[in-house]
Amino acid sequence: MTDYKYTYSLVIPVFNSAGTLPKLVEEIKNNISDSFQIIFVNDYSLDDSWKVLVELKKENENITIVNLVNNVGQHIAIFCGLMYAEGKYIVSLDDDLQHHPKEIQKLKNKAEEEDADVVYGIYEVKKHNIVRNSGSKVFASIVNKFASTPLQGSSFKLVKKEVIDKVIQHNHFNFYLDEVLAWHSKQTSFVKIQHYKREVGASGYTPQKLMRMSLHVLFNYTAFPLKVITNLGIISSLFSFGFGIYYIYEKLNNFAQSGFTALIVSIFFSTGLILFSIGIIGEYIGRIFLIQSGKPPFKIKEVIR
Repeated sequence: MTDYKYTYSLVIPVFNSAGTLPKLVEEIKNNISDSFQIIFVNDYSLDDSWKVLVELKKENENITIVNLVNNVGQHIAIFCGLMYAEGKYIVSLDDDLQHHPKEIQKLKNKAEEEDADVVYGIYEVKKHNIVRNSGSKVFASIVNKFASTPLQGSSFKLVKKEVIDKVIQHNHFNFYLDEVLAWHSKQTSFVKIQHYKREVGASGYTPQKLMRMSLHVLFNYTAFPLKVITNLGIISSLFSFGFGIYYIYEKLNNFAQSGFTALIVSIFFSTGLILFSIGIIGEYIGRIFLIQSGKPPFKIKEVIR
């Protein structure tokens, strides 16, 4: 039987949250009775977050702080924190107290009840604004339809250490945590939790960022864009064949020809389709190049354990 140093490893990506970090640590202490470690990953914050983390580390031995060289986004920042996790259960949560530490016990209870590898906290009512909620729904629908990611997934989740040990082997530049978790999880469960209102600042996820993340998942974890090219090619071929038959029929019967307009329309249509297809193939080739080049997903400036 494996011995774990802690019951929980809390992995928290940090971005411009200097105002909430002390209270977050206080709430963790007040609401978790089991042993735990906290791993803060500073994702190139532009405020005093790193200074606050250094002070918190001085006061708490069970805190590990990691300072990244550049901004890499939530999923890769969490991935970085997983490297330092030593607990039986790894919990990822946000730095803004919208995921309250007292809800962690619900995740653990669900994991033990159903022997789940991953447990997602599902919000009864989301406390984001309407634009963010709408963007999140669209993003979730896209990745659920074309990838393996659960539709009800969230950034507040509990994962067994055995699964995390497999996840951290996927050390490549293009990384989406929930998709990789789906590959290695036999049982994924969900439990309803309360989502709290953000006390300080605003969410870093804009609709534009959510759309970019959707494209990131589609290009890195599915063949859907390539299937789009195939289907467009088939449709284009059928149309071209149909037009060819039509013009041959006109020619044989000495009907008036459509002339210049039909020619230009055909050229622009086919050229646009070709450029669109090349663009999609280029996206795949670019991602393959980044993976094969061995470019690290993140660069660490400093770690204090």
